[in-house]
Amino acid sequence: MHTWHLTWSSVGRRPLAPDEGVRRRLIRALARVAGGEVVLYSVVDDHIHVVLYCDDVRRGVLSGALTFAFRALVAAPLDPPFVRPVRDRSHMDWLADGYILRQSWKHGIAGHPAVWTGSCFPDLVGARILPGLNLRIATALPRWRLRRAYAAVFLPERPLQPADDARLRAVGAARLASAAASAVGAEPTLTGKGAAEVLARRAAATLGTAAGIPGPEIAHALGMHPVACARLRHRAVEERVLAAVRLWIALEDEAAASPAPAQPPPVVREPDGPDYEPGR
Repeated sequence: MHTWHLTWSSVGRRPLAPDEGVRRRLIRALARVAGGEVVLYSVVDDHIHVVLYCDDVRRGVLSGALTFAFRALVAAPLDPPFVRPVRDRSHMDWLADGYILRQSWKHGIAGHPAVWTGSCFPDLVGARILPGLNLRIATALPRWRLRRAYAAVFLPERPLQPADDARLRAVGAARLASAAASAVGAEPTLTGKGAAEVLARRAAATLGTAAGIPGPEIAHALGMHPVACARLRHRAVEERVLAAVRLWIALEDEAAASPAPAQPPPVVREPDGPDYEPGR
């Protein structure tokens, strides 16, 4: 088994995911196609990074399958992936200790890198649940510790504490609905009957009710009739999904309290990297 770093770029470096919905569809596709072999990933404006842990034959299969899946979703033509092996532990350390997790910040994209929805950081800390995704970071990098991920995105090196019911009441139904969509990778508008959107609405209704948010307020935030919204509260939602929503709100709070540095440092190239492709 080996670790591989794959990068897909748009032809002419045009925007791949011009809106939040496209970015979320890309990460759901990644989880569906290769979720058991992904180590780390990041989707930014004009390119996608994926680190895989698999053998060479499987890497070839996955690179083709992911290219096919991504091309069906992106808003611009996509070049074939640039593939390079991760040579040793120092190379993997370099990828894990900031390069992948800081992609949005490195490229000057607005917002804190900890809550960038194209980053795998929320998955690492349990603030997002994507079906099929099981990040292999501990396999590809033995003795890796989660505190390194917090440091990479400029957060205090301590576990997140899930938002309690009082915090959910304070943030209100609209932010709770948004957090539920983010926590399961659903469309940000929460419209439609897709599995992710249905799950997000159920999670928001369940948590909102538990927190004491009035039913009509929850229904309005979800764009539903109050009677239909009330039915959602009686459908069970996995505890890990509910925990992810609470963690997403906690993550947003932590990011707001710990601003990232204003200016990225000079680009650092891959260690001993003759196979590095500039501009990534």
